[in-house]
Amino acid sequence: MNIKLIFILVLFFPLFTFGNMAKPYTDGAGHSVIFSNKSAKVLNETIDISILNQNEEDKSLSGFKAKYKIVYTIYSEENAAIPLLFIGIGLSNFQSILVNNSAVKNDSLSKNEILAKKYSFIELYQDNYCYIKYNKDDKTFVPLSSLIYFHANIQKGENQIIIEYEGELEVNRYGFESNYKLEYSLYPSQFWKSFGPISIYLHLPKDYELKESNFDEVYNEKEAVKWKITDINQEKFSISFAKKQNLCIQFLLELHPFGIACLSLLFFSVLNFYCIKKHRVETVNKYNYYLPIGIFVVPILFYTIFIFSYDFIDFMMKKESKHGYYFLFVFTYPIFLLIYALIFWTIDIHFKKKYK
Repeated sequence: MNIKLIFILVLFFPLFTFGNMAKPYTDGAGHSVIFSNKSAKVLNETIDISILNQNEEDKSLSGFKAKYKIVYTIYSEENAAIPLLFIGIGLSNFQSILVNNSAVKNDSLSKNEILAKKYSFIELYQDNYCYIKYNKDDKTFVPLSSLIYFHANIQKGENQIIIEYEGELEVNRYGFESNYKLEYSLYPSQFWKSFGPISIYLHLPKDYELKESNFDEVYNEKEAVKWKITDINQEKFSISFAKKQNLCIQFLLELHPFGIACLSLLFFSVLNFYCIKKHRVETVNKYNYYLPIGIFVVPILFYTIFIFSYDFIDFMMKKESKHGYYFLFVFTYPIFLLIYALIFWTIDIHFKKKYK
């Protein structure tokens, strides 16, 4: 059968891992299966994602990995040997492909094989790289070693294809929380003759919770978070999750150290304002010592609270503090001090004239 007849595409792109201030992300696994030309129907698709703690398996590892099980139920109008291409970039463990309960051998495509068979959806770039073309205007750059090619013997009627593998999750460690995120492309659904509902099951570790999803139909079941997508009007499915936090920590995270510092600045500024006004009401012409005390103390308190709020929040979350914002004090303190001094010096002059 012509190689253009049917291709399957299901595109995973878990996102970026944020590790430190120097490089806030590390690329994770990317995965895809190439698409159809509207010759077959996808009756339904089930995506089961289990988030596993690598520390429990190997103490030398850190963080999580995702175990994927993708099940397609497709309908073919005739028996066929369908060529399929799975893109697996950086997979930690490629496990298995089953077509109607029979294991299918998979191989990486070589440059010579691509040149000989002239795959229309593969465009060679360099010796070890190529483009996978979704259409004339949309293509993905991948290494040749990530092209896992196989044939599936499809029977007339309903068929089941199961793909299982593991991939590294990507985590954003910028800030206080480690936010994990993964994406699944729904774009390939348009290349099928028809595409049925997609059921997605996400199994999270005990102390973790879903933070965000770009689909609203979320069902929290006992052992999984579930989505059922019937109207594919977006190009991707995206989710993020993080460790559960108590209400106190959630409140501190919402405020952020800058918010905590601003609240403290408001409190001490009001107190300084009250003292300056009270002094001018009682002793108009005497030197107002509350003015220099406030100018000296309040800005220092603002910066001190801002800097140590990071350590305090990390302490509450039982994490090691690695924030380094002390350079802010050196570069911005003189400017902040000058602005604060001018404001309260003007306030003191106003009250001196008013109560003279």
